[in-house]
Amino acid sequence: MSTSSPTKKPDSAEPPQQTQSHKQGAATRMRPDNPISTQQDDLIGRAKLAEDFADQLLGLDLNEGAVVGVLGPWGSGKTSFINLARQRLSAASIPILEFNPWMFSGGTSILDSFFTELSAQLRTTPKFKSIGEDLSAYGDAFGDLSWIPIAGSWIEKAAKTAKAVGDILQHKREGAGARRKKLSAELAALTNPIVIIIDDIDRLSAAEIREVFKLVRLTVSFPNIIYVLAFDRIRVEHALAEDGVAGRDYLEKILQLSIEIPTIPTTTLSQTIIDSLNLALERVEGTWEAERWPDILAEIILPLTKNIRDVRRLSAAVRAASTQLRGTVSLCDVVALEAIRLFLPDVFTQLRFAMPALTTTPYDAHHTAQLKPQIDSLIAAAQSQQKTAKAILTRLFPSAERYIRNMNHGSEWKKDWLIARRVAHINILKLYLERTASPELLDLWDAERILVILDDRSKLEDHISGIEPSRREAVLSALSNFKSKFKTKHVVPGVTCILNAISTLPETERGPLSFSPRIMMMVVVRSLLSVIPQQSILNTAVREILSMVAHLADQASLVETVGYSNNAGHQLVSKQDADALVDELRSRIRSAPVEVLIKEQTLPYILKFASTPGDVFVPDNPSLTLAVLRASRTSPTVQTFSSRAIRTLPAELPWQALCSLFESEDQLRLRIDSLRVAKMDGADELVQLADEYLSGKRPRGPIADADPFDDDEQGEDGDVS
Repeated sequence: MSTSSPTKKPDSAEPPQQTQSHKQGAATRMRPDNPISTQQDDLIGRAKLAEDFADQLLGLDLNEGAVVGVLGPWGSGKTSFINLARQRLSAASIPILEFNPWMFSGGTSILDSFFTELSAQLRTTPKFKSIGEDLSAYGDAFGDLSWIPIAGSWIEKAAKTAKAVGDILQHKREGAGARRKKLSAELAALTNPIVIIIDDIDRLSAAEIREVFKLVRLTVSFPNIIYVLAFDRIRVEHALAEDGVAGRDYLEKILQLSIEIPTIPTTTLSQTIIDSLNLALERVEGTWEAERWPDILAEIILPLTKNIRDVRRLSAAVRAASTQLRGTVSLCDVVALEAIRLFLPDVFTQLRFAMPALTTTPYDAHHTAQLKPQIDSLIAAAQSQQKTAKAILTRLFPSAERYIRNMNHGSEWKKDWLIARRVAHINILKLYLERTASPELLDLWDAERILVILDDRSKLEDHISGIEPSRREAVLSALSNFKSKFKTKHVVPGVTCILNAISTLPETERGPLSFSPRIMMMVVVRSLLSVIPQQSILNTAVREILSMVAHLADQASLVETVGYSNNAGHQLVSKQDADALVDELRSRIRSAPVEVLIKEQTLPYILKFASTPGDVFVPDNPSLTLAVLRASRTSPTVQTFSSRAIRTLPAELPWQALCSLFESEDQLRLRIDSLRVAKMDGADELVQLADEYLSGKRPRGPIADADPFDDDEQGEDGDVS
């Protein structure tokens, strides 16, 4: 079996931008689900077989006509095969008539339509005009005899019990006999036989199929007439079975010659699928995972794709779906899922209901037992194709492998599936099924665009400023998903721009378990810094970054991240270099004017950074005291286990941390008294709140023990999953 792939698409770093140029007009070459008509369109090598079949027709004894069959299931290419044979017949000057009974199905009598249609075709050619008129008269002689059964087993019984009906039938037979002799003589005089093609018989109802074979019986013994009947043997045999007479026995009596449309060789079908998909995916955005394709082709596509009609239906569906999705879903997955949708529709329906089982990675016994019925229902829906259904789980949804074999995938795989745009990730599966991207996916794609310009500070700054502020934090956080693609050239511009972006991130209402914007940004910063393992080189890079970071708080976050401080330090540079960085930044903060300090969003944090045991740095200035209180005030939120609602509590101050920052409660009292005397705008409410604490009030809940002035980096990944 061929395992070659459709033309590989390059990884798209900027979805859904176009990623590959192709030949002009590729879409116009997509072949619809129509039969072929020329040898040039023969993709599976049936032209020679069709020519041999045509030669066999011309070698038949036609003194009493002949009936031949082209047999095969729906979609096997019967019409295409006949069209190829027609070329050979036309080259031999054989007149060909066509009658498609499906066009007259459910309307007037097929018997009447047959004579009308063929006689009309004959009369268009002068030398056959007389034959056409006589054929029409022959049909008129029978009139509406649609009640006559094929085997004629009860015509005689009806005549015995209804003499009037028998007399009418006898008169019609006498009239038909005379016309038959005249028509037979004309046909016998022909130099070449006439071929009558009757196609799509298997699309008719059982009664209509019997009517078609009735009209063949009425005209089968005419000389120089060759009927070519195309149908699905099993379907027609069932329709012809009557009064204990097997349909197969009847076919054996009426067909002088038959040919079964051969099964397409697996290698030919495989290559045809690949060629068709190449056309379908030309000028389509997306990535092609060549390493996954051979297994998907062998285990999903080939078992479901039986013939050329299936190939064309699949190609058209893939073209439509991939155009709509615009590179947001792996093209291998799109091909596989479109095959499932077309050929295993019941399984496709189950995908939506089984999403939790298909995409969740926890595999504890309780969780597995709870979700397994979803997988069982999906496999059962495949009926005879359960092997293929299991291959779908293995190749498309690795998380579900644990339900069918001892194969587990941990949550660390989810990020890889997300980046590869595989439906193994629930957000990608939802996107495929719903055709609407979740906010998390939109953030991820914007982050992927940032990755392309992560080494260009100017472009990066412009791009970040162009992101809607309400989305900026989520987009920058999503960069962590691409940490495996971070390079040394990304470190300085990337870290600089991310640190400078922290001050532009809006404060939003957060749940009690949510992390601050600074913590989320420092996760990305740490991932970038980790690209440089050499401590001395990283120290040089950090110093370059510090010279370009605008805010002191963001500089402090960087210094603490690479250093050795409790909670925040990750020891990325040597202890000596880390101490030097701390001393230099501490000196910079202490020398900064108060007017600069009060503009810092996290003023308490940088004041604490600049302080040392026994040497607290909080300049005695009412404006600075007010800025510290304003930055420290919080409105805690709580959420009970019995409700999803988040409730906001009255404003509080982290009193213990403030006392520590100002060295003692007495020192803090003095600063608040100075603030009260200064009578500054906006100070009254904060002074009143501080007075409550000075009178003995203490915070409750998490704030009582937490130190909000620590830059405590919690969490590791910040991935969109």
